[in-house]
Amino acid sequence: MSMNDFHDDYFTLISTEGEIIEFTIRELIDNEFNQVIFAVDTQGYTKQDKIEVMKNIIADIEKCIGIIEKDENARLSEV
Repeated sequence: MSMNDFHDDYFTLISTEGEIIEFTIRELIDNEFNQVIFAVDTQGYTKQDKIEVMKNIIADIEKCIGIIEKDENARLSEV
């Protein structure tokens, strides 16, 4: 699967300042690699660098899913 195979679905966040931010996964990754500055001067980013960023994004998403499931289960058990 290449980056071109991703759907460009938009995600929305509200910043701590109340600003609404919309982005696609592709934009999130592009932004990450435009902003990250490695301690060592490198020529671009390796495939492993990109994989690590994706793993971190997935871990954050899984954490959010777990929180939502826990909250939903607690709500259902109160009924």
